[in-house]
Parts: sequence; structure tokens; C-alpha cells
Amino acid sequence: GVSGGEDLRARPYPWHDGPWTRLCRNVHGGQLHHALLIEGAPGTGRGAFADAVAALLLCGDPERGGNCGHCRACQLRAAGSHGDLLRVEPEDAGKAIGIDAIRSAIAFANGTSTLGERKVLLVAPAQALTLAAFNAFLKCLEEPAPGTFVLLVTARGHRLPPTIRSRCQRVALAEPGEGEARAWLRQVLAEEGDAVADERLEALLRLAPRRPLEALRLCRGPDGEAVLACDAMLRGGASSPAQRL
Repeated sequence: GVSGGEDLRARPYPWHDGPWTRLCRNVHGGQLHHALLIEGAPGTGRGAFADAVAALLLCGDPERGGNCGHCRACQLRAAGSHGDLLRVEPEDAGKAIGIDAIRSAIAFANGTSTLGERKVLLVAPAQALTLAAFNAFLKCLEEPAPGTFVLLVTARGHRLPPTIRSRCQRVALAEPGEGEARAWLRQVLAEEGDAVADERLEALLRLAPRRPLEALRLCRGPDGEAVLACDAMLRGGASSPAQRL
């Protein structure tokens, strides 16, 4: 469960402040498109952006910068039990999202909300839908139910059918700059008590350039040290005259 005193505000990463500010303005002005295609490179936070959009749309007491983080809706969403939020994902990573899952999603989209006035259907990754699922999903985009918002999350929007893309408003999320990625990664690791040496930090960002979430995953993962050691060995070997002979 989630305690009532916990801060459950969902916000995107700082390098997405521009599109986030515009989106918040559209939500508060009642001008948000009913279907968003949220597109960004792996390891840069497109999932967190989509989660923040869902949190804002479902919040019972939204702030100018996002969801309030303390209302009943925010607590239910954080606990994964909000009846007006449906996540459609592959059952196993790398697998397809079939037509049965989309039929259930369409039924959800056409149903009535349980808590507030809005429902959010979040599909990730959108390119995992089969062709039959895409075709079935078209009606959901063409004739949206009142108060229902569809969030399609992808790293490769160009792989979606044109009929799907044309019915969505694209939210293109940029990668952070090198300096921004470095500063963010250093701060997160410092807050976790991991005082990373500059050399190790640079190695992480070299292995995952401008993708700080991927760099962080690598740093925390069980194979992180081995990968960094291999990188150091390869770089050392490449600079050795004997190795080049």
C-alpha cells in the first residue's frame, strides 16, 4: 500500500521541462489532444513522462506543475490500483501486444470512469501492437469516448502505421545534453551515497551517451563492474602500441 503522508508527485526528468510545461498548460486550459504519441530515445525517460501525464490527468487536485501527490486518486495510481488507468504492455518483454489485449483496452476506453471524469489508457511500447491490434485500435482513436485520453509510448514512432500517427498529437522528447546528463547522474548517485569517481562517471556516460537512465541502470546492475572493466581494458588496449601491431 501507499501511506497518505507520502509525496506521490510524478514529474518527468528535468531535460523534458519544455514539453512538460506546454502539456501542463494544455491540460489546465482543457485543450489537451485526446491521443498523444510520446516518443523518445531509450534511456532518456519517455516512460516517466507518460506516467507524469497520467498522474496529472487523474489527479483530483492538480497543481500548475503536475499532480498534487496526496489526493485519493494519486494514492490509488501510485499503488497500481486506480480503476481509471489501464496500462497495456506485452506479457513478456519483447513480445507483441495482440488483439485480445486491445479489445479489453477499447472496452475500458468506452466504459464510464470510476473515480473522476477522466480515464487514461497507456500503451507501451506502442510498436509492439500487431497489425490486427492496430486496426482494431483505430476506432478508439477515431471516436474517442468523452474524458478518455490515450497515451502511446514509443522509441520508434516511424514504425507505427500512418493511420495511427495521424490521429495522435506527437510529443517529441529530446535527449539531454552531455553536461545535463553528467550533472543529473552525478547528483542521483551522490544522493544514493555512491560517490562516483570522475573516471567511472565518464565511462558510464561513454557507454550510454546522453542516456543517463541507461547509464544509471548499468551502474546499478549486476554486470556493471564487468562492463566497466571491459571498457577500461579495451580503451587501454587500443592506446597501447604493442596491441596495435
